[in-house]
Amino acid sequence: GEPAGIPYQVIAYEHSYQGVLTISQKLYDWCRGMGIPEGKLVYAPNAPSYPLSQETINAIMEERRARTDGKLRVAYIGRLDRQKGLDRLDALIRVTRDTMPSIEWRVVGGSVLAESGSGPDLRAIEPVRKPPTRSPDELTEHLAWADVLVMPSYFEGVPLMMLEAMRVGVVPVATRVGAVHEIVDDSRTGFLVESGSLHDVIGQMLRHLATLAGDRGRLIAMAEAAAQAAASQTWDKTAEAVAQSLDRLSRGGVAQAPTIDEPVLLKAS
Repeated sequence: GEPAGIPYQVIAYEHSYQGVLTISQKLYDWCRGMGIPEGKLVYAPNAPSYPLSQETINAIMEERRARTDGKLRVAYIGRLDRQKGLDRLDALIRVTRDTMPSIEWRVVGGSVLAESGSGPDLRAIEPVRKPPTRSPDELTEHLAWADVLVMPSYFEGVPLMMLEAMRVGVVPVATRVGAVHEIVDDSRTGFLVESGSLHDVIGQMLRHLATLAGDRGRLIAMAEAAAQAAASQTWDKTAEAVAQSLDRLSRGGVAQAPTIDEPVLLKAS
């Protein structure tokens, strides 16, 4: 529970760095508030971690629009570690299994950290779990299958998986942690859940899943909005912003701070 991590390490040696890249507006503001000179900060937002052709995206979206009935397909894709809210995921699967037969689950992932023996009971997850994968084709297949991506994390930055899911019209239902709110427009491109007690988080997520399971029209509308929003998050834009900032920093200049009105592309004058 103590303050730890790379941002704190950077603060200790900030004098030796000419520039610091931050992946979110929230982290940018935090670094500025912790004393890193604003002229050293560069806003470099995350984007999906692997390329996907527009033709593939269009095909997935077309198939998604053609789903007029059937169960709501809900996926979790990620590490099976405490950070990701496994106790919440396990409880959510148990409740929906018993009370919401209109939901079908798929959990993709495995544990990275060593098991301590004191973690949550994950027996509810095992029947619907698929092995972890790093294959872009396999990830795309899982995302094409899913209607909803559940992310009940205790902490995050700007999750790449969420951007990858939204790109193909998967609607995120996630806890409002880290900078998740910077990529999810609540109730339009996904649903944000306040992180709190297990009971509160599960209750909020259940309500949102029930809404999407019972209203296919709203699900498709949110899927379209999610795909459109994610399309603006590209590494080309981020690379251009970083290149401009590094050029300025290498000449002894300073980076220009991003503004609230223009959060995606960092421009150097």
